[in-house]
Amino acid sequence: MSTIGEAYWPTEIEKSLHYCEKALNIAREMGDEGLKAKALCNIGAANYMRKKYTIALGQFEEALSLSRRTGDRHMEGIVLFNVGDTLDKLGKKQKGLKFAEGGIALLKQTGAKEISDLKHQMASW
Repeated sequence: MSTIGEAYWPTEIEKSLHYCEKALNIAREMGDEGLKAKALCNIGAANYMRKKYTIALGQFEEALSLSRRTGDRHMEGIVLFNVGDTLDKLGKKQKGLKFAEGGIALLKQTGAKEISDLKHQMASW
């Protein structure tokens, strides 16, 4: 469901949010914290695109806690970057940069492919 939600953004954010929230409910029913983290990250991303930065930040922070608890370093890196990006939008540029840089460093350790895209995105801050 969460992946279906991703398919709808950025063009149909409300539909994306609907599927991501369904995914979160399923993950909660299953007790799967890794899936909860992914769903919350995607819900946070949808709210970020809706310019609801404070709401997105809360969802990213919850996803960060879950990804750390499950040991998913790749998800943790992505969420750290998202927290940083959101903090930047909330006017907390220096704090945001620290989170984003921490996310990129963690993603490098995992061999993630999206690092150059994230660095490019940071350059526009």
